[in-house]
Formats: sequence, structure tokens, C-alpha cells
Amino acid sequence: MGCEAASTSSTNFALIICISGKRKSGKDYVAHNLAKTLLKSEGGEGVAGRCRVFLCGISHPLKEEYAKLHKLDHERLKSDDRYKEEYRQEMVSRQSVISKTHKHI
Repeated sequence: MGCEAASTSSTNFALIICISGKRKSGKDYVAHNLAKTLLKSEGGEGVAGRCRVFLCGISHPLKEEYAKLHKLDHERLKSDDRYKEEYRQEMVSRQSVISKTHKHI
């Protein structure tokens, strides 16, 4: 999530909030609620009109690539627990193979 400050000095800054935890511990729930809170303001322009929020999971690029290779819905792989669980073990195995063969990744 990033915020740009609106100030008279035209100085910009980024704020990155990382949320970590075990599988199914509520990371997405917390992130989405935090995003909603940050975006609440008159006119829907974010905190005092100066905040933009981006949600990104560390596994999202992996899920997008896996979905593309197997003709799956990448958005569902990011959000639908049942759908995700169907493919989770195969995605983990695939990533393990890639990590072993490409040490620089």
C-alpha cells in the first residue's frame, strides 16, 4: 500500500505496509480492511485526498503465471479459497522445482 503526501512543499513519500502470517491466518482480511479504512474519506479520494492503496500478495505473480500456463482464472487463485486449495500443492511443487533449477530466483 502506498501513500503520497499532499503538502505545500510538494514532497512525496511512499508508505509500504507488509502483513505476514501463517496460511489462513487472516492476512488478506486485515489487508482489505486496512485498505478500506485508508480509502474512507469524503469523495472517496483516500485519506484527505492524498492516499492511493495497492494490494499485492507476494504469491500473486506466481499464481498469475501458473494460471496462464494451465488456463485457469488467476483472480480466483488469489481469492477463492476452495479454488486455490485445488491447485495449491501443484503450485508449491512447481515453485520448488523452479527454485532448485534457477538459483538466482
